[in-house]
Amino acid sequence: KTEYAWHNNGGGNDMFCFSVLPSGQRQTPFTNNNFDQLGKSAMYWTSTEYNSSEKYYRYLTDYYPTVFRYHEHKSLGRSVRCVRN
Repeated sequence: KTEYAWHNNGGGNDMFCFSVLPSGQRQTPFTNNNFDQLGKSAMYWTSTEYNSSEKYYRYLTDYYPTVFRYHEHKSLGRSVRCVRN
């Protein structure tokens, strides 16, 4: 995570030069496509599918120094990050 822009002094040290910013998420079309969690979390889709309607994503938050892995419906708005091998 970046050292700045996170609520509650939840920044990181950017050890891997990935520079994750707390971009939040876009909710489903059923909730008017509102954004939430700005400044508090970052969620990035992975390239791995959970099933035909869900994909895995990585979740970072201002409260924990851990990267979590969850799966969610593809209609939700998560960030995308291209990483070169």
